[in-house]
Amino acid sequence: MKKIYLYIIIIFFLYSIGCTSDETENELISDTNILYIENDSEKKNTKDAVVTMHVKEGTVSSTGLTYILVNNTDMIYFYGHEYCISKKTDGFWKPIQIINNDVAFRDTAISLNPNQTTEVNLYWFNFYGELQQGVYKIEKTIHNDNRSELALTFEFEIE
Repeated sequence: MKKIYLYIIIIFFLYSIGCTSDETENELISDTNILYIENDSEKKNTKDAVVTMHVKEGTVSSTGLTYILVNNTDMIYFYGHEYCISKKTDGFWKPIQIINNDVAFRDTAISLNPNQTTEVNLYWFNFYGELQQGVYKIEKTIHNDNRSELALTFEFEIE
């Protein structure tokens, strides 16, 4: 039980600092304890990605979408409800600001079992409002029991 609380605290901390990054380009970055993997629709089947996240085709609207998480490992991963949305502007990713300070993400840890695939419905209207036409990306962090974490992203377009 203490591990779940620790994961929740870590997820909340990472979310609070992860959405405030400056303009950066997409890239694969490897630190000592963190592996960041870009998982947009062209890259979702790369062999480097042990856990993937991509948008479910035909589900994107200006107020939400459905994405698919796939765990191709023999380990259990944990994720929460928190995420960040960034918009591509002039070739750079700029985080979208939350428009309603009276809302918060539910603080839970959801398990993604080995070789499991799950669909997640995302409704961002209460946090970000209605998104305008453009290219966006969702950023989400997941963790496993070995204290490894994956920062997953995927791009989508609102036409």
